[in-house]
Amino acid sequence: MKKFLIYIFVILLAATVVSFYLGYFNFGIVTGALLIMLALGAANLYSQKNREYLHGKRHEDYVRRRHKR
Repeated sequence: MKKFLIYIFVILLAATVVSFYLGYFNFGIVTGALLIMLALGAANLYSQKNREYLHGKRHEDYVRRRHKR
């Protein structure tokens, strides 16, 4: 899924730059906004996955140390 997202980001970025260069400003703004929304959504998704992973690791460590006493 990560590679697929990267490909989409690169395509949207290229489409945005090329559309501005060719003078299609409205299309460039729309593709740029879509790129920003997808990037923020993906960052939020992977941040949440990382937070859940770290919480599980910390919780296991805490439980293990507590039972040693």
